[in-house]
Amino acid sequence: MKERITGTTLLVLLFSCPLCAANVEWIDGFGAVAPAQWSISPSSPSPGTVISFAGPTDKSYGNSCMAEGAFGGKPYLSINSVNKTIELRFQGPAPTMCILIHKPAVGFKGQFGPLTPGEWVFKSTKTGMTFELNFTVGNSGNVIHVDQHAPLAIWLPDGSSWVRAFTNLQDGLAVAQSGDTIHVADGTYVPDAGTGITPGDRRASFEIPDSVTVLGGFAGHGAPDPDAQNVDLHPTVLNGDLNGDDLWGLLNKDENSFHVVSASGSGSLEGVSITAGHANGTGNNRYGGGVFLLSSDFVVHDCKIFDNKADFGAGAACVAGVTPIFLNTEITGNRAYILGGALYNEDANVELTNCLVTGNTAGSADILGSDAIFNAMGSLDITNCTIADNRPGHLSPPNERAIMNAVWGPGFVDTVSIKNSIVRNGGNEIWSAEAGIVTLFNNNIEGGTGVFNGVDNIDEDPLFKNPGEFGIEGQWFFNDDAYTLLAGSPSIDAGNQALLPVGVGVDLMGNTRIQSGQIDQGAYEYLGFPPLPPAVVLVPNVVNKTQGAAQSDITSAGLAVGAISKAYSSTVSFGRVISQNPAGGATAVVGSAVNLRISKGSPPGGSWTLLSSNDISAPVSDPPPIWPTIISGSGGFVFYPSEETDYKYEISGIAAVGGTWSITPTSGTVPAGPQTVTYTFQGSNVDLSSLPPGERKVAEVKFYTRPHE
Repeated sequence: MKERITGTTLLVLLFSCPLCAANVEWIDGFGAVAPAQWSISPSSPSPGTVISFAGPTDKSYGNSCMAEGAFGGKPYLSINSVNKTIELRFQGPAPTMCILIHKPAVGFKGQFGPLTPGEWVFKSTKTGMTFELNFTVGNSGNVIHVDQHAPLAIWLPDGSSWVRAFTNLQDGLAVAQSGDTIHVADGTYVPDAGTGITPGDRRASFEIPDSVTVLGGFAGHGAPDPDAQNVDLHPTVLNGDLNGDDLWGLLNKDENSFHVVSASGSGSLEGVSITAGHANGTGNNRYGGGVFLLSSDFVVHDCKIFDNKADFGAGAACVAGVTPIFLNTEITGNRAYILGGALYNEDANVELTNCLVTGNTAGSADILGSDAIFNAMGSLDITNCTIADNRPGHLSPPNERAIMNAVWGPGFVDTVSIKNSIVRNGGNEIWSAEAGIVTLFNNNIEGGTGVFNGVDNIDEDPLFKNPGEFGIEGQWFFNDDAYTLLAGSPSIDAGNQALLPVGVGVDLMGNTRIQSGQIDQGAYEYLGFPPLPPAVVLVPNVVNKTQGAAQSDITSAGLAVGAISKAYSSTVSFGRVISQNPAGGATAVVGSAVNLRISKGSPPGGSWTLLSSNDISAPVSDPPPIWPTIISGSGGFVFYPSEETDYKYEISGIAAVGGTWSITPTSGTVPAGPQTVTYTFQGSNVDLSSLPPGERKVAEVKFYTRPHE
């Protein structure tokens, strides 16, 4: 049974953190008096204040059921922490029959907050009872500095400046209070580093406290302006690889953090990369390798979530009840072993705006779908997102049903709303147990909208500039502008700006959202026609580049990719360019072809290529054993040959321990396609006496391949 916190309240849908108030109810009953006007108390709240509100309906209704029929459903609060708006809304379906009990409903009352500092708006746009209250939440928080490059000094770090910055993010989080902001300089930070945290503890996570904001991308100590923030020039990476030994695919992941980032409150995270989480444990540790949000209205803004793994929700998992927001964020190249490659949502109300969701995959997607998103009893509000190329790995066909919506039983009012987005993952993009809760407006959806409701949708090639691709070991590659739109794309000016959330004025690249009077579909706004290329251009040198990179360079230069041939090569690695015609540095007419010869790897029966290696370690006691020792065990490698391939193992002990080592099998042959090969090994007469106590490397297994003869 999954560990989680859940709760339901009659007539209320929660859209805030579980430690805060977020409820609305009718003012009704005999003698009920309608408030004279809409108001909040206190009128000038602080970040730690729970705010009460009250206001009148447009008239007195016989009872709350009749009022819900008039207003279209039950009242709830939608709180958007990014745009700082609280809106009173009504969730259908509206009742069609009410018991005739006279219990007048004359207004609303409730609570929300605490809220983050800034200028907020409380409003309703419902016909007949429109109101808008503007108020300010004061900022009483401190700025805490974190910089792994901070100097060692005679004083203890306290985060008060860049000179006295904490060198571990965990230490900054440990002292943060509600309303504080943490500034993190460039560098790589791991969750198991910090005061009181056990190195190697997979349960360690960057847990963001309630109402705390974490900002990355600062220049930090030693820079001319240490407060300069630029996420591209000063990248901040939150990395779950605790041993620092991850390889592509699944190798060396088992010691990684279950969740790189986690939260159960109303904080926010901006301007960081989140990678190498591995949620393959039990209970909640199966969910959210990159980001795990439990009963949270956390905001993830301007982040990159990539190469994470989990049973459910490899990129992010949102569980139980409120409104997490992902804004201007990339969720790419993540792998779920079961469901939800990019996102797993259960019983939360997730908003994604201006997000790129590509290159994600889920192990059960061939049966159930959800290479991109799995939604169970929750709501999805997706606006101006690009959700494309979420599918199995290298050369595999798409699974379809990239977005899956499951409903366990009747009575749920959750919805899936997709607007102004591009959804292209092979067709049949959305599967839902209840078609009526899915609405689609102004999207470009591969295979069309099917049985779902909506208008102004199209199904045409969006003309992405240079879509990404999977490597042979499952890694996802794409350029920053890969999913921008080319001139002539049918998705240009095909959106509806009225559907864009208030306050969102830029696209995923930071460009102004509306360029030509009408918003585009997808995460990127087209910036206009580029200048005409010159008649003659230089041919780029693409020799020894990967085929994908070579094609990108050629098309970026205004040339076309011509004939592609393949040949064996003893000097150029598989998949890279052996030669080109015309040669690099020559001139060519714009639009003319550049022919490529691609390496098929070493000739059949030729030299072996070292593909990977595994270290063999053994526990050394204190004191070390003085007698020769026998060490045995097993292991394996995962790889993706493109043709029938020979492989072999070599094993050797390190010089300090010597011994006689053997491995079984020593070699073999496999067909093309994903392969897992295993081995057993034994070392006899191994001398551990010279090694210090602890887990120590004693031998190494090397894995070689070559094309089968």
